[in-house]
Amino acid sequence: MSEDANPKHLKPILESYNPKIVLAHMGSYSALQPGIWFDEALNLMKKHENVWADTSAAGPYILTKENIEKIRNTIGFERILFGSDYPAVIGSNINYEIKQIKENPYLTL
Repeated sequence: MSEDANPKHLKPILESYNPKIVLAHMGSYSALQPGIWFDEALNLMKKHENVWADTSAAGPYILTKENIEKIRNTIGFERILFGSDYPAVIGSNINYEIKQIKENPYLTL
């Protein structure tokens, strides 16, 4: 399922051209399998400091205690960007998306 969207496929491009890349949806959006390429995205970011990711449409999956710890221990938060995907996500609004980040008990300074 969505194998072509696997962030690992960016490795040859990153090694040859060294572009700055943002992995939308933390590189792992899937309505059927949330987080499908989360680990692959983290691995790519660990190897390439020019790869960033955003939280758009991935908040409920990536904002769990387990996944926040994975991010913290693998790459840190310096290259994680806020993204809402609003208004594309039905039932969401920008205030809700911001609140998910600000009030998450596992995100601390």
